[in-house]
Amino acid sequence: MRSYVLVVAAVCSLFVVSAMGQSQSTYSSTAPFICDAASLRPVSNFSQFSCRGIKLSLGGNVVGSFYHFSNGVVQIAVPNIPYPSDIYDSYVTRIDKFIEPTGDNPGTFQFDYQIEDANGVLHNGTASMTWEDYVICGGNGCRWHAPKLLTFTTTIN
Repeated sequence: MRSYVLVVAAVCSLFVVSAMGQSQSTYSSTAPFICDAASLRPVSNFSQFSCRGIKLSLGGNVVGSFYHFSNGVVQIAVPNIPYPSDIYDSYVTRIDKFIEPTGDNPGTFQFDYQIEDANGVLHNGTASMTWEDYVICGGNGCRWHAPKLLTFTTTIN
């Protein structure tokens, strides 16, 4: 019985050391970012967010990029996470908050995600942003709406 307790204690300590060994890094966007055109009406749902190539900075230097697709797939390219990740195991796991902009107040959006890197290691992250509806003008006038990210931050282990 005593050896069983020692084995269980040793295994538990390995899990604790392993969890502590994965450090978290927080990255932020370098400037406002206009996502893909979403609708002929104002953006009103998280599924309308398809934001490809958000530049991420750490300590003032651009070090990577973040991709969020309307189907919930997430991709991230940052130091210490081998890219490309497996798109079939990289997705939004939970929507924490989605609030539409009102008047002069920007909307907020926060979600948790999981990605599997090129080595098969799973990473968990949280992305949060403030945003506003942006009207795209072009050759056919001002018709399409897209989310415009005012701030973007992601933390990933």
